[in-house]
Amino acid sequence: MRRVMTVGILAGLLLAAAPAWSDEQAPVAQAPSAELAVDWSTLAREFEAAVSRYIRLIEFTQRIEAEREQRAFDEALDHYVKFDAMTASLAAEEAEETMREFEERVALHVRKQAFTDELMATRKRGAETR
Repeated sequence: MRRVMTVGILAGLLLAAAPAWSDEQAPVAQAPSAELAVDWSTLAREFEAAVSRYIRLIEFTQRIEAEREQRAFDEALDHYVKFDAMTASLAAEEAEETMREFEERVALHVRKQAFTDELMATRKRGAETR
């Protein structure tokens, strides 16, 4: 896939640059085929190396971004777990406090009722003795 992409990009560059090369005059005294073949193959190798490096850098960047996103997700999950634990703890403390207050009020009500019953019994005895 990389080779196909590289060849496609190289062909596009060659086609785009062809009109500019056709305007230049080729040297008459030299044999252009041997020199141009070496230059084009060198250019193709350099271009392929540059594309390969670019692809590696893109993959590296994507891997770093994925790791950063995973780290952010893990931190958010830890925060949520701590928040949930704190909420559960506070709810348990509130339930205990409510139960303790209820028991204190029931005990106070029982003492008041016993005191009232004792007062009523005392009044009844006082009224009977008169």
